[in-house]
Amino acid sequence: MEHGCVACDSAKAMTPFSNETMTISYGNRSKEVSGLSGWRCMDCGEIEFDAQSARCYAATGDELLKRVAE
Repeated sequence: MEHGCVACDSAKAMTPFSNETMTISYGNRSKEVSGLSGWRCMDCGEIEFDAQSARCYAATGDELLKRVAE
């Protein structure tokens, strides 16, 4: 399934990825999030997570922000 990039408007640059690990950093702390899937633009690097990965990434980021605020 092809779809265009919302960031750079490239029509066919989005390619699927699955089961990747990414790191969220804030201040002097960081946390890895694994099992992420979605689409990545090969032209500009924009990432669109699938629904489950988006929830997981957001929840991990929220947890990290809470730790930094303590």
